[in-house]
Amino acid sequence: MPKHLNSRAKELVGYLIRYFEEERDNGGPLLSINAVRERVTAALNLNISMVNSISQALKNNHILNSPPKRRPRPKSVTEIFNSDSIREEGTCEITWNFNAKRNIYGQ
Repeated sequence: MPKHLNSRAKELVGYLIRYFEEERDNGGPLLSINAVRERVTAALNLNISMVNSISQALKNNHILNSPPKRRPRPKSVTEIFNSDSIREEGTCEITWNFNAKRNIYGQ
């Protein structure tokens, strides 16, 4: 049994305590004993589809794993030019292309 619970687990325990206290004050179950999934949904304040999928996984002996953590991917580093160097390189390239065309066409 885990010694520490995360905040979501503590929240679910709080929902269970509140639900069972309501049943105690009511003098019996709030929902029919036969409606197990609906009682779990009401007690834990969860969506019925989530309870159904967990119940189905348990029936099929599937392991209940939490989704894997998303690992941050390192961002690729690109060279950063200041605006003057971009203008200079662009000018050189345009001039070179213009001169190359002049030489090709013999102008």
